[in-house]
Amino acid sequence: MCEEKAYKMLTLPGASLTISQRDQGHIHGANDDLSVIEICGNRRGMASLGNILLWLYSNNEGREFLALTALPFLRTDGIMALSIRVNQEDGKGLLGRIRLLDKQCQFEWEVSEDDLPRLAVRFYRLASSKTPLHDHNPEADINALRPPGTVNGPFPLDSDAEIFAGCTGEW
Repeated sequence: MCEEKAYKMLTLPGASLTISQRDQGHIHGANDDLSVIEICGNRRGMASLGNILLWLYSNNEGREFLALTALPFLRTDGIMALSIRVNQEDGKGLLGRIRLLDKQCQFEWEVSEDDLPRLAVRFYRLASSKTPLHDHNPEADINALRPPGTVNGPFPLDSDAEIFAGCTGEW
């Protein structure tokens, strides 16, 4: 099956996500030394991204890259590119490493094959979260990619960015 057909099949009707770059002060708990990438959208968008990440895990032979910003249900707020690169390193229980490639707007999210399902489950968790992201409390679910009960994020210290995600609560 070609990738575009698979993406279409795995995308729920009405799925919508927006990826944007934010100032560190916009999100409580962001590391001041890192760029901040925010993924926000409806529950169908979060579940669809989880579906596509599991598809990538199941069909990764010959597929090393996924251009997130090229997915049909995903749009960017401003000029930005974000792709996922799957590597064959042993999983470390982290959610990958974010690399700034060039021009302060092109990022690569490097995730080990072992950690890819864990990342997909985080997006499913967002899709099914009881606490949606609210306009009056933007931090309600914005740190959901961080492991529960931790202060430090799931990204190694040599990352160039952190990724925060939040769900609007809309289906």
